[in-house]
Amino acid sequence: DSIDISNLIGQRDRALIALMLYTFARVGAVVTLRVSDFQKSGDSWFVRLKEKGSKSREIRVHDEAAQYILTYLVNAGLSN
Repeated sequence: DSIDISNLIGQRDRALIALMLYTFARVGAVVTLRVSDFQKSGDSWFVRLKEKGSKSREIRVHDEAAQYILTYLVNAGLSN
């Protein structure tokens, strides 16, 4: 509740923090994400993280974090 989500920067920050909390991803892996790394498969959303040593892993995103990410992408004009 302490993040001001009335602006785009707050929505972005909330989405990134939720993604890090729910996936235990490193900051470096999250800040290098592209929109194409966030994909839907069936009823769930997944994110493809690029980790240290050029490793890649795909992780299911918690529903709340996915909603925060989708809200940011829509409001930023980055969704289809």
